[in-house]
Amino acid sequence: MNVTTQASQQREVLIFTDLDGSLLDHFGYQVEPADRLLAQLERKHVPVIFCTSKTFSEVLELREQLNNSHPFIVENGAAIYLPKNYFPNTPPGFQPSHHPDYLIHSFCENRSHWLALLDAIQSDFSGQFIGFSQLGTEGIMRATGLTEARAARANDRQHSEPVKWLGNDAQKSRFIELMNQKGAKIEQGGRFLHVIGHCDKGRALNYLRHVFEAMQTSPVNTIAIGDGDNDISMLQAADQAILIRSPVHPFPEVNNEQLIKSQHYGPHGWVESLQKALGIPPQ
Repeated sequence: MNVTTQASQQREVLIFTDLDGSLLDHFGYQVEPADRLLAQLERKHVPVIFCTSKTFSEVLELREQLNNSHPFIVENGAAIYLPKNYFPNTPPGFQPSHHPDYLIHSFCENRSHWLALLDAIQSDFSGQFIGFSQLGTEGIMRATGLTEARAARANDRQHSEPVKWLGNDAQKSRFIELMNQKGAKIEQGGRFLHVIGHCDKGRALNYLRHVFEAMQTSPVNTIAIGDGDNDISMLQAADQAILIRSPVHPFPEVNNEQLIKSQHYGPHGWVESLQKALGIPPQ
């Protein structure tokens, strides 16, 4: 499937999509009715690349459910995972990961580094935040509504630490400033603050775009789909951006001349807007 933007000839398209609140419903995590469009794109060999705050374990489960076999980006751009033999040759910069079937390109330090930083400042912010590592599986279940198995997968992090903020906004600003001074970056997700290194979804999108172009020796067009502040870098890095309407916060400010805003929420908005971007008649 080809798309055309105002500034380019027809090119193959890569679709980078956020999950929670975009492809997945914000409240119930359902994917319907987007599953039908996903299947259609797969039949037409259009890569749909998950770009999410979720973990490797979480994305692996979802890819299996949705018959997705493409590379994916985890933990807000911290790492790209590439299925082995996805390309005829291994792209530069990828190395074996903790899973035998995947290669990895990592952009930042591992989770233990951020846990040590959080532990060092815990006494300065007593009672104002709690991380996934402290919540444990049962606490994550209560905070997210996830099942026990899915909460465990959400806590199986390699590169970052989500934090549930319990203090006020002024305290949160001081926390973010201090963590920035210590080399961390704080991403505001849909429910949590994510403590991570200096990486983002936009940087990961650009890296993977160049990998596809090098491996296929042809340029591509990129479409990015998201709903939150942690998607802004990805939406601005893409050739075309789609903002999904959220039931809990306003549209973020995005600078992209090729911008679509959905009328519907979650996966309904995902289908509506992506059909418009690709010129697919509504079904």
